[in-house]
Amino acid sequence: MDETRKALSVSDLPDDILLHVFSFLDALSLCKVRRVCKRWNHLSTDEILWKHKLLTDVKSWKHVSNAFTEETGNADESTCDMYLKNSPEIQTWKREFYQRTTLHQLTNLLRNFLPTKKFAFGVGASAMDSFGKGRSFFSKLLSFDSANVFQHCGEFPGRFRGAGGGFQFKYKRHMLELCLMYLAPKLLREAMTVEQKIEQLKKMMESTGYSELLTSLKGYIHTIDSRILEGVTEKNTIEVIQQQSEEVLLIDAKLKPDIPMLILSVRKVEADPHISPYEISKSLRLNTLSRPWMVCECSAEMIYRDVVDGMDWLIGTATPLL
Repeated sequence: MDETRKALSVSDLPDDILLHVFSFLDALSLCKVRRVCKRWNHLSTDEILWKHKLLTDVKSWKHVSNAFTEETGNADESTCDMYLKNSPEIQTWKREFYQRTTLHQLTNLLRNFLPTKKFAFGVGASAMDSFGKGRSFFSKLLSFDSANVFQHCGEFPGRFRGAGGGFQFKYKRHMLELCLMYLAPKLLREAMTVEQKIEQLKKMMESTGYSELLTSLKGYIHTIDSRILEGVTEKNTIEVIQQQSEEVLLIDAKLKPDIPMLILSVRKVEADPHISPYEISKSLRLNTLSRPWMVCECSAEMIYRDVVDGMDWLIGTATPLL
């Protein structure tokens, strides 16, 4: 054996080979390899590497928000930073770490002294109708919640026909009110076309009662049926969602700019084929909205579990100082 032959190590691999190896790592692992050495730190933040990871992973993210945009236009923000700021996996890791800090405990204590927050569960509530033999979003949320995350505290009547009434419940020490904004009784809603729903919504917006409700809100919740039904292609499903963008834009024009909008992408069971939150955000043209927004996917059978990330975002955005 040639004694002059030098033993090779991973550090001797050329940059393109290391980048290829790094491309198989998930985001958390890529963050960890940055600590190995200066060279690995430089390679693991490669712009092309993170662009490929972003375009691949974003379609599987369980939620996307206004913080994410492919045309960021911010020269100071790299694709790596954008990924880490928006990835649900990274955000969950950060949240679990933050919850162990004294600052988080102090923040929760201060929030206990805030008044009840009022959120409207809007005209898209009809998307839930077929997912439980007429059982509403609220009944699913409360009856399936074996962990008692959402504690039902009572109901309150509406101040005018079609909206204003709803449910009051406690969630992580927060007292919340979810108001109903139905376009019409269930049988009529099921028979309406998208165009008819938009016309009905326009008429509702002209009423004094709805205007009063919209000005009192801290947040707005909208549901959309994201299922790809049997015999219906993904393209056709996206076209149906695109038709509802006018409904979302109409609500956006009536709400105050600082009111966040949460869109729940609902399907009947978790295994149902569906359109991703990323595709929904593009189909609804959400980047044109004048407010914070988030699209969060959830299944009707596990609504109490899947809606948690969306509710946390909604509460946090409605109270930005905390």
